[in-house]
Order: sequence, then C-alpha cells, then structure tokens
Amino acid sequence: MDLDHGRRLFEEFEKGFERALYKGVIQFISKEPEQQFYVTVQDSSLDFTDGIVDSPTSVVTMREGAIQNMVAMATTYDPRVVEFSSIMTMEGDMNLANFLCNLVMRPTRETLEELALAKETTLRSARVLEIPTWHKPKPQELAEHIRAYTPLLITGILDEWEVSKWTAESLEAHFGKYKLVSYLPWTFRDYTSEGTAKYSGGTGLPGVLAGEFKTPKVLQDTAYLGFPLLWLGSSVQVKQKSVTSLHCDCVHVFLCQIFGRKKVIFYPPYEEDYLYPYRAFNQYRSCWTGPDAVDYKTYPLFKNANPIELTLNPGDVLLIPFGWYHCIYALDPVMSISYPVEAVKY
Repeated sequence: MDLDHGRRLFEEFEKGFERALYKGVIQFISKEPEQQFYVTVQDSSLDFTDGIVDSPTSVVTMREGAIQNMVAMATTYDPRVVEFSSIMTMEGDMNLANFLCNLVMRPTRETLEELALAKETTLRSARVLEIPTWHKPKPQELAEHIRAYTPLLITGILDEWEVSKWTAESLEAHFGKYKLVSYLPWTFRDYTSEGTAKYSGGTGLPGVLAGEFKTPKVLQDTAYLGFPLLWLGSSVQVKQKSVTSLHCDCVHVFLCQIFGRKKVIFYPPYEEDYLYPYRAFNQYRSCWTGPDAVDYKTYPLFKNANPIELTLNPGDVLLIPFGWYHCIYALDPVMSISYPVEAVKY
C-alpha cells in the first residue's frame, strides 16, 4: 500500500504542532488514494500508525483527492469552506479533529509581509486607547482607515436592513425551517430557539437571507468584498466565555451587527508577542491564551498586553483591520454578518 500521501500529510501536521490543545486518537479513512491510518495526539508529540484503531476519539473520512488538497492548499485550508467540507467529514470529537487538521495551515509570503506592515504602521501611529466612532463615513474615509490599519466603529450605514425589526424570534419565524449549511443537520431554529447554546461561528451567508441583507452600499463603494459570513447564536452558557476566541484575521473585515450585543476586546498587531499566537495559520491566526481565563504561569507575557474594549450594538458596523487581535463575547442572542475586504477602491 502506498502510504506517501498519508505520511506527507502527517509531516505537515508535525511542522505545525507545538503542543496539544486536545488529546486523543484520530482515525483517517481516505477513499482515493485508498488509505487508513491514525494519529495519536499526546501532550508534546504526534504519532503516526498505519491501519484501523478500535474506538478512536475522532474519525476523519476523506473523499477523492482530499489528502493531496490539504497539503497543496495549506494557505487556504479551512474546514468550513465548501472546497474542503465537500470532500471530508469529521465525526466524534470535532475539537480534536479540527485542532489536528488545522496544523496543516500555512501563511503565504504576502500574508507575512502584510502582518509585518500592520505592526510597523500601528507602531508609528499614536497609540489607540479607544475605538473611534464615525456616523455615515464616506467610502474615501473608510479606505483611509483600512490603509492605516485603524479599527473603526461605524453607525448609520445599515438603515437599509431595518435592523430594528430583526430579533431571534422574528428570524426564526421567517427562516426557522431552513438549514444554515447543506452538509449539517441544523436549521436556523437550532440557533435561535430559547435556551440554545449553539453558535454558527462564521458560515457562508445562506441564500435565503441574501434578499433581506444585501451588501450595504457604502461598503460596496469602499472596497471589493469577499463572500459574506453569518455569525448566529445564543449567549446561553457562554456569558463568561468568548464565542470567538482570541485571534487575528489576515484580511480586513467589516462586521455588521443585526440583533443582540457583542463585547469585542482588541489588541494591536505590535502586541503579538504578548498573545502567544499559533505557529500554524493561514487566513486567521489563533492564540494559545486570551482574556477568558489567563494562566499567567504558562503565558506570563500576556500581563503586558493592553486590551481595548467596546460594545457592538444592533445597527453598528465594526471595521476590524488586518492583523488586529480580537475576541468576541455574545452578551445576548446575536446575529452578525461579516464581509472580508479583498481590495480597497480608493
């Protein structure tokens, strides 16, 4: 049996591995090429074994070309996007399976260069002590903030969405029976019903919402935008825990708030060394620590970080610049739509 592809994938996991966030055994079953192997994740090491293991913690089933694609497309690998979700499925402990598979992520040279530019630009600028608020800025003004890598709280540009009419209840009444994504069993109702603790965590905006939530004109006039993502769910059981853990996006993002409130905690790019970011990343970079529950013994430099906090209210839009680390808390049942910036028009 040809094990080259499985071992090649494992080698990429090892390059990205620092220590275990989750532990267990992940069984890989590849259809084409036909291979079965499993990876054991321990505190400080990964082990590769050919064959099938009894009672694995997680199972990753990979359809035609999935192994090769994960390695060849490491700069864009993301299990949430259709290019990968359509050719691989995960069962069992999803946290463990995602942790291991995400070790394949790699940044492009351009990403590393822009991260360096974001650090340099924000270091040269006056220190940001609070996020400024602008009401109905012009596209040229938004473009200036993007180029300066400066966060901005924007008001008055979501009037066309009539956000005041949207709540978890009204969204459920209109769209409750529809699935968020085709490959998962859950409907909108699973994310909006009272008592749920589900959070969608950035799935592609479902087509049934496209008519209600068209891209705001000022954002279209400011930049070429990528595909919008939906962030939907409840604050039940997570009031003291972020729904989006500490990370930075390797792209500028407009986050539009429809209902509910979110608390956002920012850290500027030049404080990266205090935040213990992952070695393995591509289009976003997660951190080993964050403000949820800080272990200063393991992450002593985090005490030097200077958080900037704001509350995002319905109708607000938040510009999150490339390289700014942030984590997000849902203070209520929430709905947001985000737009990645592909290029500025001014």
